[in-house]
Amino acid sequence: MTEERPEPDRRPSPPDLLEHGAPKAGIPQTLDARLFVQLQVFTGCSDAAVLVDPIRRSGLDAVLYADVNDPRGVGLLTMSEDPEIFTGPARALLAHPPFDRLTHRPELTMLPSEYFARHCVIASDSDDDFVAPTIATVGADHVAWSSDFPHLEARWPDGVRVFAEQRGIAPVDLDEVLWRTPCRLYGVNPRARA
Repeated sequence: MTEERPEPDRRPSPPDLLEHGAPKAGIPQTLDARLFVQLQVFTGCSDAAVLVDPIRRSGLDAVLYADVNDPRGVGLLTMSEDPEIFTGPARALLAHPPFDRLTHRPELTMLPSEYFARHCVIASDSDDDFVAPTIATVGADHVAWSSDFPHLEARWPDGVRVFAEQRGIAPVDLDEVLWRTPCRLYGVNPRARA
């Protein structure tokens, strides 16, 4: 009688969501916490100094910025490991003087994912095992191929070929990642191919 072996689990392991730091005394550091941040921007502030004491009294972890593009503009960045502070103490701070007298600029208040969509591009090396799921998640218009040249780990001279042979990347996405996204990032006309 032969013993049946269970079929090995071939599913990918779940992603590691821990934050990893350098080893301390030889022990790897990990953290399973997230820092939530929110930026609120205002105009109509003739004296930013009057905002400092209410922020201090609120007990919030916050930073007050002067807006370099608006002489009467300020930005308040609040942060916490508890996202409920934004609908509790931070909201209370902004609903009372002196913040309630300022003009809120909601077009500058975005979720991190919205900031990313407007301003970020992910660089992907030739042997990036996660490029296909990254493209599926953020879109090819937010991913650009990176050769990492002249570093020793760069895939030279076959980096583009290695990248293009990755499984799961559609040809239209390859064109975006290898050409159109970098062109947009660097302000180059994508029709200017030699």
